[in-house]
Amino acid sequence: MDLVEQIRQEGWNAGRLNGRQEGTRKTATNLKAMGMSSDIIQQATGLSLEEIDLLDTTSGITEEDSWEKIQ
Repeated sequence: MDLVEQIRQEGWNAGRLNGRQEGTRKTATNLKAMGMSSDIIQQATGLSLEEIDLLDTTSGITEEDSWEKIQ
């Protein structure tokens, strides 16, 4: 593997990891906005309680996104 391909692969791997982490935080934010306990969110996402406490629920789900509206 040449240097350019190695750099490309490293960038791709970093992007995948960042995407997964962002998805996990978004899921946790939505669960928190829905009123789930931090313990349940921790079990579901693997985030620490400290990370969960720092989540900004104002950027989570909206009323339009709620389960009742979808059904």
